Amino acid sequence: MAVFISKNEINKIKYSSDIVDVISDYVILKKSGNNYFGLCPFHTEKTPSFAVDPSKQIFHCYGCKTSGDVISFLMQIESISFVDAANKLSMRYGIIISSDNKTHNKAKEEYSKKEKMLEINKTALSFYIENLKEERAVDARKYLLNRNINREVSDEFSIGYADSQWNSLLNLFKKKRIDLGLAEKTGLIINKNGRFYDRFRNRIMFPVFNIRKEVIGFGGRVLDDSKPKYLNSPESILFDKKKTLYGIEKAKECSRKAGEIFIVEGYTDVISLFKHGILNSVATLGTALSKEHVRLLKGFVKKIFLVYDSDAAGLSAAKKSIAIFNNEFVLAKFIVLKEGYDPDNFLEKFGVDSFYKASTKALDSFSFMMESQIKINGDSVEGKVATISELAAYLSLISDNLARSLYVKKIAEKMEISERVVLDKVNKKLNDDLKYNKPVKNDFSLLQEKANLTGMEKLEKKIIGMMLQNKKILPEIIYRKVIEKFQNKELKDLGKKIINFKSDDVNDFLLNISDLKQKSIIAAILIYDENWSEKNCFKLINQFEASHNIKSIRNSNDLLKQIKTAESKKDHKLLLKLLGDWQIQVNKTAGINVESAGDKFI
Repeated sequence: MAVFISKNEINKIKYSSDIVDVISDYVILKKSGNNYFGLCPFHTEKTPSFAVDPSKQIFHCYGCKTSGDVISFLMQIESISFVDAANKLSMRYGIIISSDNKTHNKAKEEYSKKEKMLEINKTALSFYIENLKEERAVDARKYLLNRNINREVSDEFSIGYADSQWNSLLNLFKKKRIDLGLAEKTGLIINKNGRFYDRFRNRIMFPVFNIRKEVIGFGGRVLDDSKPKYLNSPESILFDKKKTLYGIEKAKECSRKAGEIFIVEGYTDVISLFKHGILNSVATLGTALSKEHVRLLKGFVKKIFLVYDSDAAGLSAAKKSIAIFNNEFVLAKFIVLKEGYDPDNFLEKFGVDSFYKASTKALDSFSFMMESQIKINGDSVEGKVATISELAAYLSLISDNLARSLYVKKIAEKMEISERVVLDKVNKKLNDDLKYNKPVKNDFSLLQEKANLTGMEKLEKKIIGMMLQNKKILPEIIYRKVIEKFQNKELKDLGKKIINFKSDDVNDFLLNISDLKQKSIIAAILIYDENWSEKNCFKLINQFEASHNIKSIRNSNDLLKQIKTAESKKDHKLLLKLLGDWQIQVNKTAGINVESAGDKFI
């Protein structure tokens, strides 16, 4: 899809954007020297390897090798197009992008569609909020008051009401001449047999905002016993449940300051915590907690508390999240409330101090798992066998032998059985896994493999960095035909672009590279601050040429062996071809050991 923003405007967007500010929306960054570091949002890691260089306006992960500038970061973190990322930044920093008559219609329409859908959601939100004030919403207001949600709290969360008519919102859209096709894509109206009608009817409406406070969807709660009790907007280009958390726009900043966040199950739970001054809370949207949710949250908190109902469904949902927390190396604690209570009615009856007291007694993942299984299976012989079997499967996934031993001891003490019995069960599970399961490479390993370079390519990459950071060496590079000897086509192309680029400003060069792969290579190189003095420059060039010469000699030796074999077999046709290859190799080698221009820049 063609980009319809001019290069000058792209440069203006990048120079005006603060890459640290933008990335801080998704990652906790801490200053170290000239750069900022945090946990990479693109792969799983325990220790920070994600670097941001504010002076060069680039980022680079030393783990998965993902690199780029502020636009490419937004593209990857939000899975959006170049055009969408550039426009988001322009709006964020108040940059006016002029209209371009050469705009590619398809590209312009794609971006425009998302903006129009956001506007449609805003229109619907205003409609629902006004509805809640009308006489027909008396039952809705009573429901909210019964849940201790007064007018002030309702306004804070922009709660509204969808009346019981089939076409109230539809008629508004028609009146405002809104594109009904786009309105259908938001999920606010439904097309059935060629006729449109409202999706949400006679429901309390909870708007869902993204981290930038844009309305991306809705959740509707019935006033009676109708099913489904909660109805969410369908997934769209705006609304992705596995990446969205209710209340995130309010919780982000206070969660960042507190370093922790509470995850609850529903809209009213978030609202209840908020009313009681617990501002760092969010809820999933009728879906299980996902790795995308956890990666979003670990960008600005170190600890996550799960506050699920103490019934079987709540415990089951919490248990499923344990593997995600372990895989993402996130510290998770589980708050188990008294039987029959959810966060909302617990806070109403016992107050905020009791809630915080419960959080101090929150269980770690393993303790929660053990207590849950004991509660579900009971303390009979059969129940204990079932519990130990399930916990053994969990312990077999723990690679730390010390941690596993301590957990084994904990189970044995809790269940009043021998540690040896538990350990035998765990070891059997481990042996079964080794016997039947093939090792699977994780994402990080695959990414590392993709990033591996040959020895020559590493030298070529260093030369590109040298050329970018010391333009005075370019005449020597040209004179000694260094780029022509490159093996890596991507790096060779970059080398030619650097030679042909007129400005000495490395940021200008980065801004003028549109290819994401090349941009990533450049960012990865530039994040390393190396001293490219005249002496170091010549040392690198000489090292490269020496390596290139050795490789050429090895190739020549291989050719000589092949020539001798062809001669012995009297294969004249092959011999003629090999002699031609030999001549080409000789010519290449002859061009290697040329003298520099007096070992000085020319």
